[in-house]
Amino acid sequence: MFIHTSSTLNPMLTFKAIFSKKMKQEERLRHFSFARGALITAIESIRQNNSISEVSTIWLPAFICDTVVIILREYSVNCKYYKVTKDLEPDFNELDKENIKQQDFFLLVHYFGFSISQQKTLDFCKSKNQFLIEDCAHSIVKNIGSSKIGTQGDAGLFGLRKALPIPNGGVLFLKKGQFFFPKTLHSYPSVYRGILKMTAQWFFQKMGISWRVKVKHVNKNDYPLMSKNFYYFDIQESIGKWSEKIIQSIDLDKVVEKRRQNYQALMRGLSEVESIQIPKALNLENEEIAPWIFFFYHNESERIINTLIDNGVSASTFPTLPEDVFDSPDWKAENKMYRESVTLPVHQDVSKAQVNKMIKLVLDCA
Repeated sequence: MFIHTSSTLNPMLTFKAIFSKKMKQEERLRHFSFARGALITAIESIRQNNSISEVSTIWLPAFICDTVVIILREYSVNCKYYKVTKDLEPDFNELDKENIKQQDFFLLVHYFGFSISQQKTLDFCKSKNQFLIEDCAHSIVKNIGSSKIGTQGDAGLFGLRKALPIPNGGVLFLKKGQFFFPKTLHSYPSVYRGILKMTAQWFFQKMGISWRVKVKHVNKNDYPLMSKNFYYFDIQESIGKWSEKIIQSIDLDKVVEKRRQNYQALMRGLSEVESIQIPKALNLENEEIAPWIFFFYHNESERIINTLIDNGVSASTFPTLPEDVFDSPDWKAENKMYRESVTLPVHQDVSKAQVNKMIKLVLDCA
């Protein structure tokens, strides 16, 4: 058995995509290669539309991927962290103590595709006269712009490539005003999966064979470093033509249904285990929700992840914390959350038998 990290590309879908049309440009949406490009453009657009000349400050959850912080600082955005609870919600009690200024930006992360404290954060930002950007990079939304997720704040950003078998793809929703694009600082092409590679991965997965010769174990004491163009790239790079065609060809309803089924099966199998903690917000009550992954905490997370890897499951951890958060005594809770985190794939390629296999492996370890 081998379960890939993300969905692979069925060759029949590739064939269908050849004859599909490009996506239509909608008034309040712009497409990018990555959601990070959408984030920088959101900040620049809101700044220009509100005649903000001074350096902007953005409040970010300390429990966030380093790539977000790196690109923001590259564009001279002042980054400040806020605490999050173990249920992945902003810690509003701590936020009330912070020196938050009018017209600061606030990034709300909808972790793993789930709507997190949306109304409460909206009310908080209104009371502080902040600009709210919803990070929906993990979300699968059929109709971006008309969905509730990502449209309640001043802007919302989406990362389609995380959930769909496409080389790249990010989307920005801007609630009002013109789009203003920041200057390009780097001309490196972004890192993305090629069509042939994703198709080959589909064949390998069908045969139950790992794409990689050897899958590395997770060591949470190591700080991972990626290639330079993983962090720095042309943020104005648009979504690729193949990505557009695949999006136009794929049945999103089936993708959402399959992901929800897999997630619900994992929830039934693991939620009653005393040693496993699942954040309360990560439930399927909202019918719009299509989960990116299955996330939980366990005090022996590294052992569980590596056992799963040894058995062909692309389990992982989340997130790669920013360097100034990782192992910092100022962010003990967020580091503990990271060290106890486990993620399991729920994508549309995962079969019922594979879900049951993952449950058994986790139960044997937990």
